[in-house]
Amino acid sequence: MPIITFNYQDFLQLLGHKLEKNTFLNEIPLLGSEIERIEGDEVSIEVFPNRPDLTSVEGLARAARAFFGFEPGLKKYSINKSEVVTTVHSSVSQVRPFIVTALIKDITMSDEL
Repeated sequence: MPIITFNYQDFLQLLGHKLEKNTFLNEIPLLGSEIERIEGDEVSIEVFPNRPDLTSVEGLARAARAFFGFEPGLKKYSINKSEVVTTVHSSVSQVRPFIVTALIKDITMSDEL
């Protein structure tokens, strides 16, 4: 199973909320991970295979925001109709019967995304 190592202060910055380190360490296994090692502010966790979203500190912070009740529920994004058309060749319909596309404009990429 993958192990990620991160600085707890970096995690808190991405989390955007205060969270006692002991609370984090006691509760984070309930999210689908196991504490591997702790050295000062450096934390290593083993991530279960069914939680690929936790394989980065950014993904861990995103999941922790909901888990600890800071931002429960799914994030909502506004959706608008577009003139952009996606055309899929009929020869792939048996292999890919469905397709989803998105056009994302006017955003600033940040670690929180």
